[in-house]
Amino acid sequence: MTTFIEGNVLSHEPETRRVVVMFTTSVAFDNASTSTLTEMDFAGCDLSLLCSGRAPLLADHRKDIGSILGVVETAWIDEGQAFALVRFASTPFASEAWSLVRDGILTCASMGFNYKEEAITVRHTDTHSIQTIGVWRPFEVTLCAVPANWGARIFADAPVSVVDDVRRTAAEQRRDQIRLTWKTHLDQEILKKATTLAPHLAAALGTDPARTAEAIREAVEAGG
Repeated sequence: MTTFIEGNVLSHEPETRRVVVMFTTSVAFDNASTSTLTEMDFAGCDLSLLCSGRAPLLADHRKDIGSILGVVETAWIDEGQAFALVRFASTPFASEAWSLVRDGILTCASMGFNYKEEAITVRHTDTHSIQTIGVWRPFEVTLCAVPANWGARIFADAPVSVVDDVRRTAAEQRRDQIRLTWKTHLDQEILKKATTLAPHLAAALGTDPARTAEAIREAVEAGG
C-alpha cells in the first residue's frame, strides 16, 4: 500500500541549495479528519531508498518529471523524528520553489511511503482508534502548500553542523559495512581452510577432527 504524511522544512545551506526536512514523527496524526489516528513505528522503518541518492524531492507528490524539485541525499531518524537532507535542482521550477523555501514562505513537507497491511495493529482509546504502521518504507519527499496537519511544528534554521554530522555518520556506516563484509568473507575462508585441512591433519596426529578444525580456525584468526 502507498500513502502520504506531512512534515516540516528546515532551511539550511543556501549556497548549495540544500535543505533539511523533518518529514514525519512518531506522534499519532489524523490524516483524513476522522476518529482514527495513525502513528509510525520507527523500528519498522526502512530508509534504504531515501539513503540511496535516487529518491526524488517532489512537488505535491506528483510523479511526473516536470514535478521534480531535487533529490534526497540521505535520511536518518533521531529521537522520534525522521529527517532528510535534500538538494534542489537548478531548473526554473525548482529554483522558484527554492526561493520560497529560502524566504520562509514554503515550510510544509510530506512523504510518500509503502507499507505492509499485515503489519498494521489497532488499539482503542475513549475518543480514538489508533492504527500503528509497523513496517514501512518512504520512497519520496514532497514539498506542499497545505499540510494534512496544521499543528505541525515549524523549525528555525538548522545548525550548520547538521550536514557534516549526517555525512560523517553515513561514512562511518559505510566503513562499518565494509568491515563487516570483509570479516564475513574472511570467516568463510577460514572455515573452508579448516574443513579442508582438519581431516588430514587429524589423521596424521591421531587427534579428533572437530577439535583439530577448531584449532586451525583459531590459528588462522590469530595470524590474520
